[in-house]
Amino acid sequence: MLSRYALGDYFNLAWTNEFARSLMPWITFVGGALLERNRENIQVTIITDLLGRRQKVFVRFIADILSAAFLALVLYSTIGTLRADQGRRW
Repeated sequence: MLSRYALGDYFNLAWTNEFARSLMPWITFVGGALLERNRENIQVTIITDLLGRRQKVFVRFIADILSAAFLALVLYSTIGTLRADQGRRW
């Protein structure tokens, strides 16, 4: 807004909108990865609060395995979509 209204046509930063749109998904995914690494993401702990220490570790392990399997499925699907769209012209 500063460059648009205060500086007018003297200082054109037309690329800033494109840069902001491109940067937003990256910031989102990096922030999500950091939260997951530190286990600070939103969690529903009603059941795990009732478990003992060893059972909590086991449940977290199973949750991590399921998350990795889901992300592998998403990656596989994405690669298939990219290969199918490789020959198309937009």
